[in-house]
Amino acid sequence: MKIVLATESFQPTISGVAVTTFLLAKTLVEQGHNVWVFAPSEQFADTFEHHPELKRLNVCRFKSLPNPFRSGLRFAFLPKKAVMAKMRAIKPDIVHLQDPNAVSSATMIAAQDVVVPGIVTNHFIPDFVMAYLWFLGPAKRLAKKRLVAYLRKFYNQCEVVITPTETIAKVVRSWGIKPKVL
Repeated sequence: MKIVLATESFQPTISGVAVTTFLLAKTLVEQGHNVWVFAPSEQFADTFEHHPELKRLNVCRFKSLPNPFRSGLRFAFLPKKAVMAKMRAIKPDIVHLQDPNAVSSATMIAAQDVVVPGIVTNHFIPDFVMAYLWFLGPAKRLAKKRLVAYLRKFYNQCEVVITPTETIAKVVRSWGIKPKVL
């Protein structure tokens, strides 16, 4: 199969999502699949690389800017057009999104355009995000409500939502998610 993994955090970034995405990509390659990881670039330019050790692992990076909320992280800057071009060239069988951020959002739009199913892994709950938005004060409650509404809309575009635990699955289901939550 041709599989696209989309994430806002991938090597050399150090994070749980980056490690999980790499291990998933490595496992899929070892099972014989061709894998493309879509992630932010380390600079304000699109780049492409083959993984030095895993022959069927390709990394497509999209121009990015530093993340003002988390030191050392970057976020893709308007990747939709570049992601669409890569998706049309690759013609994947499935996309697996790792977060609801810019690269994954653009990948989901492109997947719908080329009629490819998408699945998403939920790696967090909104309370984790709210911890970085301390400066909102009393507006945090509204921000959390809007974040859950965004996640519901994003996840409802997918075929399946994967969570790391049944506890998180129950939280995700409580948002009104229509696809199967595993």
